[in-house]
Amino acid sequence: MSDATDAALLSSINSLKDKRAKYQRVKNAISSNSLSYKRNLSNLKSYIDHCKNLIELIDGNVGYAYLANFRSKLQEDKDTLQEYYDYCTDANASFVDLYNTLDTKISQLNTSISQKKSAYNDGKPLWEWIW
Repeated sequence: MSDATDAALLSSINSLKDKRAKYQRVKNAISSNSLSYKRNLSNLKSYIDHCKNLIELIDGNVGYAYLANFRSKLQEDKDTLQEYYDYCTDANASFVDLYNTLDTKISQLNTSISQKKSAYNDGKPLWEWIW
C-alpha cells in the first residue's frame, strides 16, 4: 500500500481509538455511580400507595372530617413523592439505555478498528504490523 493510504488508515485507527476511549469513560462513569442497571424503588412506591390508601380512607369516612388539614397536606406530599418517583424511574431508564447504547457503539468501534488494522497490516512484514 502507499504511504498516503497507510497514513489515512493510521489516522482513522487513532480517531476510532479516541472515540472508543471517550465512550468508555462515559460508560465507566455511569457504571461507577451504579446507574447501569434498573434501580429498585419498590419501597418508595409502596409508601406512596400507603399514603394513597390513607387518603382514600379519610375521604371514605365522614367521621374523619376533622382530618381535612392532614388529608390535604398528605395529598400534597404524596403528589410530590409521586413526581419524584416518576422522575427517578425515567432518569434511571435513560441512564440504562445510554449505558447499553454506549456498549453497542464500543463493540462497533472495536470491529471497525480491527478491520482497519487488518487492512493496514495486509502485505506488510510482521514487524511493521499494528497490534
